[in-house]
Amino acid sequence: MAPAAVTVANAAASAANAKAAASAVTVPIAATVVTAPRVVTVPIPVNAAAVEAILKSVNVPAQLGGGIRDMATIAMWLEKGLARVILGTVAVENPDLVRQAARAFPGQVAVGIDARKGFVATKGWATETTVQATDLARSFEDAGVAAIIYTD
Repeated sequence: MAPAAVTVANAAASAANAKAAASAVTVPIAATVVTAPRVVTVPIPVNAAAVEAILKSVNVPAQLGGGIRDMATIAMWLEKGLARVILGTVAVENPDLVRQAARAFPGQVAVGIDARKGFVATKGWATETTVQATDLARSFEDAGVAAIIYTD
């Protein structure tokens, strides 16, 4: 049975893609993303080529999380074919952005909550907060997010 989704995290590649991700050399550049009513220039993430290769090689919905912290980057990834983006750190630092994204891209925005001993960790597990994971999850109940992805 085929998986329902493929998840690619910025912090680490899956075992099947580790060799390709490790050998890929990508120079950060900028891309222009057109979002009504303005044009925004977004730096291309280091792993963009690897993610795009995965999107071209699989025929299942894919989702991506890690380092996505603004509307232009959300729009860029969804336009490249991701089924869903996962917003983690920004859910703590800028919850209004998560709500805005959920309204702009219905069904395509999930909240990722990494927790250690019940408290949210951000920035790739590097920073522990005083925010309880359950409180953060509850704060998005009526925001229109497609899912909450919890990792402890």
